[in-house]
Amino acid sequence: MSRSNKTPATLQTLTEPLVLEFDNNRLLPALYGEHGKHLARVEAMLGVSLVDRGNQIFVSGETQNRRRAQQVLQSLYQKLERGGQVLSGDVDGALRLSLGTSAQNIANVKTAPALAADPILRTHRGEVQPRSPTQAAYIKALMHSELVIATGPAGTGKTYLAVATAAAMLGEGKVD
Repeated sequence: MSRSNKTPATLQTLTEPLVLEFDNNRLLPALYGEHGKHLARVEAMLGVSLVDRGNQIFVSGETQNRRRAQQVLQSLYQKLERGGQVLSGDVDGALRLSLGTSAQNIANVKTAPALAADPILRTHRGEVQPRSPTQAAYIKALMHSELVIATGPAGTGKTYLAVATAAAMLGEGKVD
């Protein structure tokens, strides 16, 4: 009988799946995507295995990647609970945020799930959420400072997020 050179702790993190349970079964088809394409995207980007059974998703893989998958799926589910919809871009944005979170944690940012703490702008047309850690920081700066200067490549959302933040703040009565 041959023995693996992996330590028991390593084997445990790779074999013991994380179980996510969701309350509202009606939201799950939107969370999974057509033919499970959202779950497949999370699997491909994070290197995890996702198996759905009823209202549960079993997440297998390395510990850090399982936590990232949990963070992504819970944030997308919360968006659905608030009446939003989940599109491919939303999945990609949540994945970018989860991948950027661990780098921010190294820089002494709170270890609580960053996706839940990220700003959500509510306008009359719906919700606007950041799709990257940089966009989240930009929205927070817009909400707390009178003057914000942003530079960056075209198409990264600088103007869109500035206008959405202004509209949300106006709708909430924070500005005149």
